[in-house]
Amino acid sequence: MADSYSACPSCGKVNGVNAAAVHAGKTAVCGSCGAVLSVYEVSGGLISDLDASGLSALIGSSPLPVVVDFWAPWCGPCRAFAPAFEQAARTLVGKAVFVKINTEEHPAAGEAYRVRGIPTLIHFRDGTESKRISGAMQVNQFLDWLNG
Repeated sequence: MADSYSACPSCGKVNGVNAAAVHAGKTAVCGSCGAVLSVYEVSGGLISDLDASGLSALIGSSPLPVVVDFWAPWCGPCRAFAPAFEQAARTLVGKAVFVKINTEEHPAAGEAYRVRGIPTLIHFRDGTESKRISGAMQVNQFLDWLNG
């Protein structure tokens, strides 16, 4: 059973990813084309770095809810929120898929999902947006928002 899912940056196929394997140093690769997946480990949790097409594929195929952080490297609140996002990814490993989208590198993603300010957090369930919020939060506030 996969702990998380990520879309392949080369072929777009959604792949299951095992947190323990990534934690042990194994590189996550696409089962179809063999490309390296843009997923990284945060103390037992997993986070994927995706673009707009990868996010669209993931939202449409993931059996788990997908939580997305739209951010930019120059954004102070985004940097302040990053540890809370990582903590949530650790806490909810196997229960939700965590994705970060750098809106500087992938402006089309921010446009496609109507992101007007950053950080913006969007929760997708069963292929559709279920809720969104903008602004940095403490980890407990973020977990309450996710579980609420």
